[in-house]
Amino acid sequence: MARGIDLNAGRRFRIPNDLIDAHSRVIGALGVAVYTILARHAHHATGEGVVTVVQVARTLDITRSNAIAGLYRLIDARLITMDLERCGDGSRECHYQLLDPSPEAVSARFMARAKQFEHTPSLQRE
Repeated sequence: MARGIDLNAGRRFRIPNDLIDAHSRVIGALGVAVYTILARHAHHATGEGVVTVVQVARTLDITRSNAIAGLYRLIDARLITMDLERCGDGSRECHYQLLDPSPEAVSARFMARAKQFEHTPSLQRE
């Protein structure tokens, strides 16, 4: 009988099902690939990690521009937090946080962001 892969051997990481089920149409294959790299480098309990754009690009064999585009897709979808402005030319370390990808959590983050931009009611004319 053929022997299967030992799933208990070596280091591994997890990708939440919600990433594929709920977000893949929005973030695309590039976003899923970049998220996979971030998940691989993130702390398993906190979801925090440090990576460079160059690392992401080299690992996926893509351009730095595509790596940045993938990161922006994840930021725009509220799946990660990262300050890309501080990453400079792509060789500086970027600190990031993986966020809960459940549809409920993402929706709550979008709502919280929308509330930040709500304007106070305009003065009514009398």
